[in-house]
Amino acid sequence: MIVSNYAKLFSIEFRHDAYRDFSDILRDITVIPDVETLRIMNGSRIYWKICMNTLFCFVETITSISTSGGAFLITIQNKPHIRLNGNEQLSLNIYINAGYFLNASDLRLVDTRNKVFHLSNATGIEQDSKLYLSRDFPYLNQNDLALNTEKETCFATVKISFQKNLANGFSLLDGNNSLKGKDYRIHINKN
Repeated sequence: MIVSNYAKLFSIEFRHDAYRDFSDILRDITVIPDVETLRIMNGSRIYWKICMNTLFCFVETITSISTSGGAFLITIQNKPHIRLNGNEQLSLNIYINAGYFLNASDLRLVDTRNKVFHLSNATGIEQDSKLYLSRDFPYLNQNDLALNTEKETCFATVKISFQKNLANGFSLLDGNNSLKGKDYRIHINKN
């Protein structure tokens, strides 16, 4: 008998104040993992799914099966089946599909040549018990622009680190390698 179980590794909720229905946001942008991230996800048994305005990442967890008196007992641990390397990170690129997404925001793309918005769980902030991937404020702003050293053609990159002990409790795993199932947020203000 083969038993697989998946648990939430993390989620990213996309919010844009100009949208009445937040599920419309992910029609106007596209989130694509880079090639290295796809390799990591495949090798670590990480899968992702988009639902409404949220991207969910799940990872296969450790399961064991034993028999006792003819009955099967399935034990599920809240730990990744394949140990995640703390030196690796997932990199998701965000592309804009509709001009409304950017035009209805308060973002001013001044001095953006060779720059992209850089968001990360390694540099995010916590406010009102919510974990934002932006650097200084709970909403995306000019301070999140960084040099585009990887020559991406996207609007923004999101880096999700597997490192333990990240600031503000942003780590995906605790010291015992147990999953924390973090919920992150990317928030964009309207004009």
